[in-house]
Parts: sequence; structure tokens; C-alpha cells
Amino acid sequence: AIRTKYVIVVGDSEERDNSVKLRNLLTGNEATLKLDEAIRSIKGE
Repeated sequence: AIRTKYVIVVGDSEERDNSVKLRNLLTGNEATLKLDEAIRSIKGE
């Protein structure tokens, strides 16, 4: 089974702001971050 930990959402507002919504599926936490910040957050685990 594949266990997905994160979902990245890019909607109109995120595209306009050069950001993404990063949602942790294990904790339910969600944050809007710049793409490079989201990558650092995922790699930093």
C-alpha cells in the first residue's frame, strides 16, 4: 500500500501568489507556503 503523507494544492490564488497549500494528511495541518518553503518543509523531516 502507498502511504501518502502530503498533498500539495495549487489553485488560482496560489498560482497568482506563487505559493502552494501543503497539507499533512497524518496530522491534518495545512499551510500556505512559497514553493521553495514547501520543499524545505517536506525535506526537513
